[in-house]
Amino acid sequence: MASSDTRPSTSGHQSMESCWISVWRLLMPPKVDIFLRRACKNWIPTRVNLVRRKIPVGAIYPICNRYQETIMHALWGCLNMEEVRKQCGFVKGLRSETSVDFKAFLAFCSQNLHGNELPLFSNILWRIWFLQNQKIHGTSELSISNVYSWSYDFFILLLGS
Repeated sequence: MASSDTRPSTSGHQSMESCWISVWRLLMPPKVDIFLRRACKNWIPTRVNLVRRKIPVGAIYPICNRYQETIMHALWGCLNMEEVRKQCGFVKGLRSETSVDFKAFLAFCSQNLHGNELPLFSNILWRIWFLQNQKIHGTSELSISNVYSWSYDFFILLLGS
């Protein structure tokens, strides 16, 4: 379990390498694995990344309309994710800093989450991104309340297969 008020750090090259070996060996569906790899390389089409690529969109995150949409803000830092953070008791106290990139955040999670917590957390992050995209593109409402239960059930099915 993550300790109270813990924050990711980008130090320790050797520990980062061992962390990545453990992350990429996790039991995850390919879509979650691909999502994590893209997020680590900052290839997720957040508003900030789209602006950086000269695509004419505003950088403000359309879910909260308060802060720029970075990977970290959209997946974990936004106040709209508070309900998900509360439901994920195993990550209690784990906070994201907007100045930390997703790769450092995931490395930190891999070092501080235990057993099946990291693959479950990875599914949760993917599900958040999936639902936010549906909301932004108008295909459904954003239902954050069931992210944890859906991700947990999905993970249990994955373990059983």
